[in-house]
Amino acid sequence: GVVCHSSGNHGAALAAAAAERGVPCCVVVPRTTPGAKIDNMRRYGARVVLCEPTQSARSETAAAEAAAMGGAAFVHPYDDAAVLAGQGTIGLELAEELPQLDAVLVPVSGGGMVGGIAVALHALRPGVRVIAVEPKGKGLGRCLALSQRVLDPEAANGALDTIADAIRTKCLGPTPWAAASQLLDPAVLSVDDDQIRAAMRIALLELKQVVEPAGALTLAALLSPAFKQLREEHQLRHV
Repeated sequence: GVVCHSSGNHGAALAAAAAERGVPCCVVVPRTTPGAKIDNMRRYGARVVLCEPTQSARSETAAAEAAAMGGAAFVHPYDDAAVLAGQGTIGLELAEELPQLDAVLVPVSGGGMVGGIAVALHALRPGVRVIAVEPKGKGLGRCLALSQRVLDPEAANGALDTIADAIRTKCLGPTPWAAASQLLDPAVLSVDDDQIRAAMRIALLELKQVVEPAGALTLAALLSPAFKQLREEHQLRHV
């Protein structure tokens, strides 16, 4: 069997993959996870176990569940080279389909997606700027400036206060940090809840798409004054 901890999306994906393989899947989720996401994981066949919304509780509960299942494989949501490689295929597709690309805005939580995309684009299109977008309060820009993954270990155990429930992890994992700290653009775009709500509304009214808050993060950044300034300074035409 397989075990992971997740705020929803990684857990649903693992549950779906496990169902296809016919193996048991347990997903440990913070008790603050939206009910719709918990129902989705169960619909894919996962056994869902609730825990406190801290990194330590997630890790400890997942380890205990893996042991109880007789040594199930643990699939980390972001601190895993294979997960980075999988998410890096997004960068591969961008490089293949958009040869004129100048920059990519990537939402960031634990760093699996942004790290994977950064590695892929650095290998295939090293001139493309990979710009992280975070919920306000994460502080990734300061981490990059100081070359320090964790600035406050005690605070890092908690979760960000943001409506973007899918990306509340405060610090990048060691594996994605190794890539991100070397390859990300030093400019990190931070957006607050009001900007996220506004982007969700625009996505609905103008693009006819219903997206969760984390899915609107990069649109919020794209519409921000900070990005407008960055775009003008570096002449980023194709983003």
